Amino acid sequence: LYNLLKENLEYEALLKEQNYLLHADKQKFHYLSYHDSLTNLPNRSYFHNHLQDMMDAMDTKTSTLTLYFMDLDGFK
Repeated sequence: LYNLLKENLEYEALLKEQNYLLHADKQKFHYLSYHDSLTNLPNRSYFHNHLQDMMDAMDTKTSTLTLYFMDLDGFK
């Protein structure tokens, strides 16, 4: 019985560690899906989601949303 309890504790610790690693990977991939890997700046997907969230949250009767767009030709 003692050995079974010991093995159970070992498996539980192993599962907690694997769960932690999976959670960390999930957060990393979520961050990479919304940020540029070179500059760490928010990317187009982040912009679209953020803009949609702002439009959904605003009250159209009492507030407005202004979007200023600037296109830089030949920007590298």
